[in-house]
Parts: sequence; C-alpha cells; structure tokens
Amino acid sequence: MEPVFDRSKSGAWSASRGSLRLHSAYDPAAEAERFLDTALGEKKPPLVILSGACLDYLSPALRSRLKGSTILSLQFDPAFRVRGPRAELGLAPGPLPGDTRFAEHFPDEGDLASFLGARLDEDLASGLCCLEWPPAVRAYPEEAERTARALRAAVDKVVSSAATLKVFGASWFANACRSFLLTESLAEPGRLGGPIVLAAAGPSLEEALEDLEPYRGRFRLVVVSSAFAAVRARGFEADLVVATDGGFWSRAHLYPMAAAASGYEEAAVREGDGKAAAPIASPLSALPSACLSGGASLLLLEQDGFPERELAAALGGGLQVPSHGTVSGTALSLACLLSDGSPILCAGFDFAALDVRGHAGPHGFDRFLDGAASRLAPGEVRAYARGRAEAPNPLAGGPWRSSRSLATYAASLGAEALSARRGGGLYRLRPSPMAVGGLETADAGLLGAILDGPALPPPAWRVRGAPPLSAREAALSRLFAASRLAARRAAEALSGGALPEDPRARELCRTLDLPDWAAARRAVILGGDPRPAASALEASLLGQLESLEGRLLR
Repeated sequence: MEPVFDRSKSGAWSASRGSLRLHSAYDPAAEAERFLDTALGEKKPPLVILSGACLDYLSPALRSRLKGSTILSLQFDPAFRVRGPRAELGLAPGPLPGDTRFAEHFPDEGDLASFLGARLDEDLASGLCCLEWPPAVRAYPEEAERTARALRAAVDKVVSSAATLKVFGASWFANACRSFLLTESLAEPGRLGGPIVLAAAGPSLEEALEDLEPYRGRFRLVVVSSAFAAVRARGFEADLVVATDGGFWSRAHLYPMAAAASGYEEAAVREGDGKAAAPIASPLSALPSACLSGGASLLLLEQDGFPERELAAALGGGLQVPSHGTVSGTALSLACLLSDGSPILCAGFDFAALDVRGHAGPHGFDRFLDGAASRLAPGEVRAYARGRAEAPNPLAGGPWRSSRSLATYAASLGAEALSARRGGGLYRLRPSPMAVGGLETADAGLLGAILDGPALPPPAWRVRGAPPLSAREAALSRLFAASRLAARRAAEALSGGALPEDPRARELCRTLDLPDWAAARRAVILGGDPRPAASALEASLLGQLESLEGRLLR
C-alpha cells in the first residue's frame, strides 16, 4: 500500500498509509520536536539511528540540536526517498547533501546489514541512541520488525567488539610486538588442493570425526586451535592450525600444539622424511608462544589492527584476512582464500552447548575443570554449571542450548558465509539447531559424494626465514618512537578541539585506551571540553608504550 501525501494545517506536507497517519495533520515539524523532547531530553548522543522517519522531520530537528553527531536514517518505504520523488513533491527537505554526518538507507538500496556494518564502529558504540518513529512502526509492522532485527544484530556486534577491544586492546598490541620478535620462520600461502574440512570445537565435532573416519587422507584438514586436541586424540593430523585468540587462557589450547610441533621435528630428524609440523595461521596479535615459534612455521595473517600492518610489512607481509569475532569466522575466510574451489565442510560449527558438553573433548579447559573437582563439586557438576552459565537459552526444546552472544557470532559468521559462497559449496556436518546462514547441511550421502576421491599428497608449504633478530629489534624500536610521537600529536589535536587526521594514530588511541579516546572524541564532536580526557589519554599511551618497550628491548 502506497503512502498518501497531503498538506497539514501548517502548510507543511504530511502523509498517511491506509487509515493510519504518519505525520501530524496540523504541524509535522512541531510534532517531531515534541517527540525529540521526550525521547532525548538533555542527552547529546554522538550517534543517533532513526527507524522509519518517513518524511523525516526528525533529522533536521536533530541536526539543529546535535551539530556534530552522526545521524543514520533507516527508512521503511522507498516512497519517502530524500532526493527524487520527495524533493519533486516539494516535501520537507532532509539534511543537506554536503552533510557528511548523515546517511540514509531505503529497502531498495541493498542489504541493511552491510549499510550498518560500514558505518558502525567502536568509536560510535559509546552513547549510541536508537529512535523509532511510532506512527511508522504501527503503519509498517513487518518492515519495522525486519529493521529492528538487523539493527539489533549490528549493534550487538559493534558493542561486543568495543567491549572486547576495551579489555584486550593493550594485550593485542603487546602480543603483536612479542610475536614479531619471536617469529623465526614463515610459511608462504598456497592453494590447498581438494576438499577442505574445517574443524571447530563445538560438541558435534566428535560425531563428525567419526563420519570422516572412512575418508582419511581424502581431504585437507584445517583446525582451529581449540579443536586441535580433539582432532589429534582421534588420530587425525592437521594440515593447518588457525589460532587467533590473544587471551591468556588460549595457552591451554596451544600446549598440545607445541608438543605436536616438537614431535614432528624430532621425527623428521630421526626418519629423514622431511616431515614438518603443520603451519600455524595466526595474526601477530594472537598470544605468542616461544615453543611454537621454534617448532612450527607461521602463516602470517594481516587483520589491520594496530600495529599489525607495520610489523607484518617488516616480516615481508602476510595474507590479508578480515578480522572476525570468532576464530571459526577467521578460519572460514582463510579456507575460502586457500581453497582451489573444492567444497568446504565445516565440523563443530555449533555455537551452542549440548547438555553438559560445551566443547568437543579432549579440550584445553578440561584440566582446569577436572583439576578443581572435589567430592562436593564433581567435574560433571562443574561442567554443567559452567555450560548453563555460558549457554542458558534452550534451542528447539531439546538438549542444545545457546546464548545471545553465541547467536550474534552465528549470525555474523552466517553473513560472511553467504558472501563467500562459491561454486564448490560450503557445508556443515552434524549441525546443531543454531542456524548459520550460507552453510548447507551435508548428510551421509553428500559427504560420501564429496570425499569419494583419491588420497591427497601432503600439502607442500614453502617456508622462508624471518629477518635477523637485530633487524626486528631495530624495526620495533622505530615503531615505539613513531607511536610516542603519534600519541602526543593526537592528544594535542584533541585538546584543540579537533579529531586526529592520521588514521593509524586514531587506531593507536583506540587500541591502547578506548575509554579515554572515546571520551575525548565525544567531547570534540559535541562541543564539550576534551582537554581532561585528552590529557589522560596521552599519559596512558605514553606510559604503556614506555613500559612495553622497556620489557622487550632494554
């Protein structure tokens, strides 16, 4: 049903859809001001997202209140396009074309998730305000619900990313510097010819490996680090291991990888067969390991987090893979890049817990749960309590459970899988009830058809040495000097009421001190006093850089 345009008593254009009015029949502009008085009050958010603004009297009213804020308008109907039909009718003008802090999306302009993903980041997560125009929600209920779902998913993702960066940003920076110094050999990326099985650590991996048993040697096995112990316990050898976790507890997954790398090295020397450990695909920001650096080559992933680009370039460059909220998402992107077009089969991609089993076993965290078990708190009870806390929401009334965060990760990976789909196909083995878009279910018949081929030879990874340690130390020293200069210049710009122009300086501030960076940035945008936050930001950055350089290079 098309909207109908008419004149209000004030002379401004109004509109209705069916029996429902979308704007006041008396004064639409005054109606928009009253709505903002109630919805915003004295708040000054740096980002406002409008849903269903229709003739959009809201955006001009918002711009008069919030000079520096970003406004995103998500329309429910193309009939309300800012330029074109609406302008031709002489209806209420939207923000001026030169307003770089305004963007509008219409249902006929492509995927809303992509629109939001391109415009939301950690800088805008703090103080975000979402407003729905009530008359449009009543007149367009289906469109309003679709928009709300897409918006919730996008906001969940960026808020989760901001929270993760706030906690881990400094650790990622330190990890990158340590990894840079520890790296001794690098594997060159090459095609993994033949079908690829991508193993994640969901509980269904155990059954999926049983399904794959008859087809050993007929596929390439790419394993995320948390699934390595489960895969190796069943006699499978990985062709590539993917490790992206920068947190301390990821060491629990790295220990069996280090033991395997050492075993391969000893076997190669003893048997003279040239057999080498599977390369480890990892960004520099992942938790480094001296044991792994000495026993396995690094397939360097560039994810553009500061200072990864600079350090990766000093190592001769890496394979550009977009960052993702989960190691499974990164592994899927990597598998698609290395594939020769053959099918990719995903195992353990559950994003859910199965009864007390949150992961396939054995798992790196098992010994922490079992080691603390007692007569009053048996291991099974501890596992159940942990599983219920991490995945409280039942799925499909059965033994599977998930959570809001796991659902967000599944949705994000599904969107990535949909964009990555190609001729060979992306499939999922033994899927949990948690939907993952873009992955088709592979039953026993399809699995046999995909893997019914000859045995594959071992992948031939080309390996090169890293630059000498002295050269790496000199490069890292230059990075610290440049970072200190960038921190001072960024603080100076913020104190003067301007945002830093250098994108890598902004990345440095965001990585090492997101709260003070966000506070100073918000003050600049909204016309407040940024000097206290800018001063705190400078002191924090310089202190962290001095401390880390002292530990690594002095």
